[in-house]
Amino acid sequence: MTTKVQFQLTDAEKASPMWARLKQRYNDRIEALHLELEHPDTTEAKTALIRGQFKALREQLALDKELPPGHPAAR
Repeated sequence: MTTKVQFQLTDAEKASPMWARLKQRYNDRIEALHLELEHPDTTEAKTALIRGQFKALREQLALDKELPPGHPAAR
C-alpha cells in the first residue's frame, strides 16, 4: 500500500511569475473544456474524460491553498 504525500507550494513559489503563468494556463484550459463539454455532440465517454481533466487541473490549482492546521503535510 502506498501513502499519498501532500504537496504544497511555498509562499515564494506562490508569488512567482511561473506559478501565475501556470494558473492562467490551467484556468484557460478549464474554460476550453467547459465549452467542449457543452457541445451537443459530446459523447458519454468524452464527457467522462473531460471531467477527469477538470479534476486534474483543479488539483493543480489547489497547490497554493493552505493546508488545515494539524494536517501532517503542514509541518
